[in-house]
Amino acid sequence: MVNILSTQRKDYRGHVAHTLSQVGLAGLTRAAAAELAGFNIRLNAICDTPADAELFSPRSSNAAEVNKWRSAYPNLHLGEHAELVSLLLFLCSQSAISLCGQVLSLEVLK
Repeated sequence: MVNILSTQRKDYRGHVAHTLSQVGLAGLTRAAAAELAGFNIRLNAICDTPADAELFSPRSSNAAEVNKWRSAYPNLHLGEHAELVSLLLFLCSQSAISLCGQVLSLEVLK
């Protein structure tokens, strides 16, 4: 099983409940993985890029706004949809049999 979490930048204010739920889901992933391991069930999570942020939503696809946000994080590579699918398929494969209770992120520094 793989949970998909969305990440929040620490300066992205106004979404305390959402941030709390994502932290809770990460904790639940780790705790449930420990309990389910005895039943040969692996549970991991993927932290997606901040796709839910207002500037990435369809309502606000202003290129200047997106570029301004990205310039604030010049070394940050935001994961693409294909990367999310690839990581998801990897975690569900036999190649990842030793991974259990992990919370992996698609945000990496260049």
